[in-house]
Amino acid sequence: VATAIPGVQSAREAARRTQCKCNMKQIGLAFHNYHDAHKCYPPYAICDAAGKPLLSWRVTILPFIEEVDLYNQFHLDEMWDSPHNLALADRMPPQFRCPSDWLTAPNASSYVITVGPGTYFPRNGQVNVKDVKDGTSLTVMVGEVAGNTVPWTKPDDLVFDQNFTGKGNFSSAHAGGWQVLMGDGTCRFISEKTDTRILRALMTIAGKE
Repeated sequence: VATAIPGVQSAREAARRTQCKCNMKQIGLAFHNYHDAHKCYPPYAICDAAGKPLLSWRVTILPFIEEVDLYNQFHLDEMWDSPHNLALADRMPPQFRCPSDWLTAPNASSYVITVGPGTYFPRNGQVNVKDVKDGTSLTVMVGEVAGNTVPWTKPDDLVFDQNFTGKGNFSSAHAGGWQVLMGDGTCRFISEKTDTRILRALMTIAGKE
């Protein structure tokens, strides 16, 4: 029994890691279906007329992961923590949670985007596939964060700036690194030993790397 337990645990983690990858692929498919419908990728957040972020991009893609009913219940002109919208935070779709991530809060997502100039999700404007000069297969759209406590409806993701290193930003419950969703819809495992310069290069859509 003692010798069998590590093998069972390894098999279970492999299954959870595969499910995590499937979750990210569903998010990627939602991004691409949104692009087909709107000729651009989703904005980093749902904002009001003045540009103030109200709700997360996860709310935006709900209709594209077969959650139209949940999407229609949100008040898109209110903040994520308005009494009405906050009550919906406990209804997070399972696609937003890595099954290996035991530390993330029940109403928080294991998956985040990187927001900032030069990324898929700038604060000003939206990106379409023609803007991705570095290649969709070489640019990260979504990554993992273990132990997240930010409600999935809150527009609060990683910020790409001079302090971004990748290693201090992404994390996961998978040993040795974390999984990412690339712009072409594929998933890759990023080693925690990857050089910071490479990690930064993977975030930009037209950095000529």
